Parts: sequence; C-alpha cells; structure tokens
Amino acid sequence: LRLLKLCGFTEPLRMLPMARILSGSILFCGRFLFPTLLLVLCLPFVFSLVILQYVSSYNASKDESLTLHWGSVVTAMASLLSTSCGGADWKVVGQPLERAGTIPHLLMFL
Repeated sequence: LRLLKLCGFTEPLRMLPMARILSGSILFCGRFLFPTLLLVLCLPFVFSLVILQYVSSYNASKDESLTLHWGSVVTAMASLLSTSCGGADWKVVGQPLERAGTIPHLLMFL
C-alpha cells in the first residue's frame, strides 16, 4: 500500500469513492490470496514428485503413454491440475499410471 502511495496511483482513487473501496478490497484480499495460490501450486508439486519416483522406478521410457502425462515434473503437475479442474479425463490420465503401480495410481486421486 505504501508503494502504491509513493507511485501516485492512489491519488486519482480519492476522487472516486467506489473505486477506492474496490481497490482497498483487492489489496485486503491479496493478503489471503498469496498463501492460497502457494498452497494450490505446492500440493500438486509434492504429489507429482512422489508419483514421478514410482514412474522412474518403473522405467517409463518404453511406455509412450506414461511419458506423455508423467514424463517430467511440469507435465505431471499439469496432468494433476488438469484432471482436478476438469480439463482432462481421469481415466485417460490415470490408466497409464496404473501400470507403474497401485500407490501412484491412488495418489493421483488424492
């Protein structure tokens, strides 16, 4: 808030009371939004690391469908986030993971 005052962004907002209320609400929510976004990104990261440990011990280089969704940390996180948000079908993403073991397959559904 002090940085915004130094830059002079808050001066025009004093003239518009509704815009001032809106900007105050956004700044207030930012205090809670950052930890929430951090949690939303850290949980899939940790779960994808555990799943990738099982996938790497399975030797996924010979399984093309397994490396498509679970080949790297980024693709594993994208697979977890897309299935949890409804962007990808659970069966399509999880079926290749079942060949790597039951534990990573169950971890995907947590």
